[in-house]
Amino acid sequence: MEKIVRQFVSVLNRKLETAIWDQNKMLNSLLERQNNRIVLDRIVEEKEEGLDLATGEEEVQQRVQNHFQKQFQRRNIKINSMSSRWQLQYGPLKEVKKEWFEELNKEVT
Repeated sequence: MEKIVRQFVSVLNRKLETAIWDQNKMLNSLLERQNNRIVLDRIVEEKEEGLDLATGEEEVQQRVQNHFQKQFQRRNIKINSMSSRWQLQYGPLKEVKKEWFEELNKEVT
């Protein structure tokens, strides 16, 4: 019985330490969040000659970076060829003022 009480106290102390020092871990545990991580250790690209597999750490990192740069690059939108509904959707927001962003271009001192 004493062994069970010591084990219980030990577990309780660890939980209290976690609650105090690692609140993120405690919240993840309470909310039953899973810690899913993506490991990119290889990448397959489809090319004209066929599939191309890269496994080198630097090469994989470079190809993934290139992919996301292409995927999320600034698009050249031809707003004049769109319907009026989409022109309103893609047009500038009237409630956003240009002067709000003027300070962003100044050098930080």
